[in-house]
Amino acid sequence: MKIAISASCTGFYISPAALIELIKMHSHLVSTRKDAEFPSLVQTTPHNNLHDIGDGYNGDYFSDVIHKDGISYFFNGAHEYNNNKARSDPGLISVIERLGKKANGKHAILKVVEIPDDVDYEIEERHDGERIIDKNRIWK
Repeated sequence: MKIAISASCTGFYISPAALIELIKMHSHLVSTRKDAEFPSLVQTTPHNNLHDIGDGYNGDYFSDVIHKDGISYFFNGAHEYNNNKARSDPGLISVIERLGKKANGKHAILKVVEIPDDVDYEIEERHDGERIIDKNRIWK
């Protein structure tokens, strides 16, 4: 089984480029809001420095949220450290493996770790990044 973790202490953040790829895949890990109904999303980008980041989306490298045609898009599994289902999602794994370092967002260092399918695991956040643990084994 493949699982996505962050090898940095800054947490699990995907890049706008990775988010665009998940949007194209119609991933259930992407949530949307109409900008008009939730205007604070448009204002959350640091310094309001929105620019074209590709495929008609606006945002910047550090955005948690990107925008297109009056819709805000965001990765809804970013801060759910023990969300095993999201972190082992085949679409997310594919995007991280395909984009490599370009999938990293907000100083994150994302990586895919493979563990045996029979492991009952948790993702543990530590000062030096996340790791996958069960009662008897640790993968980092």
